[in-house]
Amino acid sequence: MNFPFAIEPIDRLRLQILPHLSRVPIFPLQDTHLLPQNLHPVDISDPRQRSMAAELARPGDFIAVVTPVPGKEAGGIGSPPVRRVGGAGKVMMRSRQEDGTYRLVVQGVMRVQVEQGLLPQTPYRVTPLPDQVRPGHNPAASLRMLVSMAERVARHLAYKSPNGERVLGSLCRVIHDPGDLADVLTWVMFSRSPLFAQVMQAADLEMRVDLVVTGLARLLMEPSPIAPAAPN
Repeated sequence: MNFPFAIEPIDRLRLQILPHLSRVPIFPLQDTHLLPQNLHPVDISDPRQRSMAAELARPGDFIAVVTPVPGKEAGGIGSPPVRRVGGAGKVMMRSRQEDGTYRLVVQGVMRVQVEQGLLPQTPYRVTPLPDQVRPGHNPAASLRMLVSMAERVARHLAYKSPNGERVLGSLCRVIHDPGDLADVLTWVMFSRSPLFAQVMQAADLEMRVDLVVTGLARLLMEPSPIAPAAPN
């Protein structure tokens, strides 16, 4: 898909967002995640959130998306119980649909942690969530491990999904942060698995990488598709 804008460098966006992070509008949305270094469609259909989208989610604005706790009811805009880790990003496009809902295209910038708001009208606020690196852990080694496993899975699934092989190879070439790569690989490979929620809510870098590597290793244990024999 072609967009009428350029993808912005992630390092520059992270510097831009920091002064605004404590004030960004927070959208609790099921099945929507803002992953660093990726473009994401964000649909705003809840009537209580449309005014926020109209006023505070214009192209160039920063927003945060968090995941409501399943089974909990919302008490107002932005106030349902939510999970503690979400994502923040920059709005690149916004369109208002005929039914009054909004479709945004947001470039993911960084992980954020959800904290208690300081005022009743702002029940939540977000702050940066840097990767927690244990003493002795080597992020560069984690990146190499993720790339190696992803490339092996790509070759394993090449016959079944040639496009999937290209996608995994592209991700490994362009994402050089192990935390970002772990998140994106989880989204691509395990979005319908319980593993997805585990990785999204983990702040510890080594834990996230281990979860993703274990998940990829399980894929390698599945029987490799066998190409059909060539006709005589």
